[in-house]
Formats: sequence, C-alpha cells, structure tokens
Amino acid sequence: MTEHEETAPNASSVLAAGDLDGKVAVITGGGGDIARHYARALAEAGAAIGLIDIRPDKVADAAGALTKAGHKALGLTADVGSKKQLKEAVDRIIDGFGGIDILINNAGYATTIDFVDIPEE
Repeated sequence: MTEHEETAPNASSVLAAGDLDGKVAVITGGGGDIARHYARALAEAGAAIGLIDIRPDKVADAAGALTKAGHKALGLTADVGSKKQLKEAVDRIIDGFGGIDILINNAGYATTIDFVDIPEE
C-alpha cells in the first residue's frame, strides 16, 4: 500500500462487502493511483479485479497489493492503444475469472484530434 492509499478516504463508502460478489472488474491504467482506489473499493465489495497497464512494474505492484490483502486480482501489461495487446489481456482476464462485468476506462491518451478520427493503429 502506498502512502497515498493509506491516507486517502475510503472509496468504498457506497459499496458494502458482498455487493459485487461474483463480479469481475477491469481497470485500464491499472497501475496508477486513481486505479488503485477504484480497485480497492471494488475488491472490498467482492469483485475480482483485472488491471491492465502499459507499465509492468506498476501493474504488478497494484495487483500484488490486492492479492496480499486477500482479494482476487490479475495484473497484466498491455498498451490499450494496441488492439492485439488489449485483446490478449482481456482474454486472459476472461480465462482467469470467467467474464467481465465492470469496465473502468482509466488509461490516459493525449491527442489533438477528434476521437472519431483517431486511427486504430
């Protein structure tokens, strides 16, 4: 747990333990501080957590913190800008947890063009 996580307010105040039992949440940008708060709140409510991040050390640390706390978590390295990498990560989460129920699109992407004009590659 990072210092920021220790001092942050409890993000799960609207969720109770068991509210998300059997659910699977995927969080992109999963190695960052905001994602860690989402993940902790969802995990405390019972969801299994799939974290996806381009930074292998950050996503491994975030997933490790959850599993150390007794939650189900899988941290995967992938660039969400790559359809192939993202599909592989999603397939691993589905294989590991049986599906996906919740998606938090938390990964950042900076651009100066309209979203509809961004090429897939």
